[in-house]
Amino acid sequence: MIPLRRRPLHAFFVIAFGLFAMTSMTIDSIGGLGLDFAAVGHPLAGALADYARDIDPLLRSGETWVQVMLFISGFVFGPLKLALAVGLARGWRWLSAPAMAFCGAYIYSTVLYVAVGVMVSPAPSLLALICAPYVLVPAALIGHLVSNKDPFGRAGSSESRVA
Repeated sequence: MIPLRRRPLHAFFVIAFGLFAMTSMTIDSIGGLGLDFAAVGHPLAGALADYARDIDPLLRSGETWVQVMLFISGFVFGPLKLALAVGLARGWRWLSAPAMAFCGAYIYSTVLYVAVGVMVSPAPSLLALICAPYVLVPAALIGHLVSNKDPFGRAGSSESRVA
């Protein structure tokens, strides 16, 4: 396995999924528990309230299905995103199949949320733009893993590394 510093695409995925994990395990977990951001003292409570009002009203809608999706994102997908970032950083060779399955579920969940969200958002284009990385990055990772026989061997090569 080559070091992460020589796998810049993987470094990008590590950073992206690390950031995605942080948003899931903070913002989504709070919403998934049905708590108010200001009540739990979230440092971005005001900005999140403005975001929910002006762009993403589903976030604070209180609808059961939204709360369930946020709970899953916060308490299931969040840790999985973190594990994916760690696995990519460490070059876990067995990671490809589970990562593709997880990314498929993650894309489905995000597309469902955004598809409904743009119907009720005062700024549907902005909501779609903000959520686009949460679909495009996992899709790019799936494409990368499918197109490379040994993604942790030779940097981006489709050939297996011979020791």
